[in-house]
Amino acid sequence: MKQAIRYKTSADFLLQKINKIYLLHTLVKRIKNNNTH
Repeated sequence: MKQAIRYKTSADFLLQKINKIYLLHTLVKRIKNNNTH
């Protein structure tokens, strides 16, 4: 059971990391779009 919990927490951590990177990526995209107009 402990192994399963560890796996879940690491998966949640990865998801959070991916979410942060995605948010940063969309933010940069938005800024670039604003600069071009």
